[in-house]
Amino acid sequence: MSDTFTASNGVRVTRRGESVKLSCERMANRLATFDDLNRQDMEALREFFQHERDKELGRWRDPERPDIVVYLCDAERCVRVLDELTGVSQLYVEGQMSEYRGDMADAARTYFAAHPEPRSWHDARDGQLWLIRFDDFPDTDVSALVKGGRFVYNDHCHEGTATLKDSSIVGGTQIWPEVKP
Repeated sequence: MSDTFTASNGVRVTRRGESVKLSCERMANRLATFDDLNRQDMEALREFFQHERDKELGRWRDPERPDIVVYLCDAERCVRVLDELTGVSQLYVEGQMSEYRGDMADAARTYFAAHPEPRSWHDARDGQLWLIRFDDFPDTDVSALVKGGRFVYNDHCHEGTATLKDSSIVGGTQIWPEVKP
C-alpha cells in the first residue's frame, strides 16, 4: 500500500511500507543513492512528516497559512483555531462568523469550506428511493433511485444522474425503505 503526499513545492512524497520516494514532474528520483537532498527535497520531507503528525493528532493545517492549525471541538460544526507562532487560539462556530476578521477566522472559513457538513443523502445506498431537491428548483422534489452509487432521476424538470455529493443537490429525504425514527 502506498500513501502519496504532495508538498506545496510540487514534490510528491510516497510512502511504500518502510521506504519513502520523492518525485516531481521535473526531476527523477534523486534519492536512489540516499545521499542527495537539496533544499526542495528537504522542504517536501518537512511538510510530509508534519502532515503525518497533523493526521496523528487530529488537526488540520491551513494550506494558505501553514502556522495555523484547526482542531474539531466537541460541539457540532465548532472548531478551535490555533496560531502556532503566537499560541493564541479562538473558537469558531460555522454560521456564526460574520463579525470575525483576520487570519484565524479565514482559516476557520477555509476549514469549513473544505469540510462541508455531511448530508443524509451522502450515505444513500443502492436500491433506496429518495426525494431530492436541486438548487435551480429548491421547492420541487425529484424522485431518484440510488443505483451504482449515484442518483438516477427522470421527471418534468430534471433527467439524468448525479453523484451522491453533487453540490447542486440542496435537500433530500429517503422515502423507501422507510426510515424508522
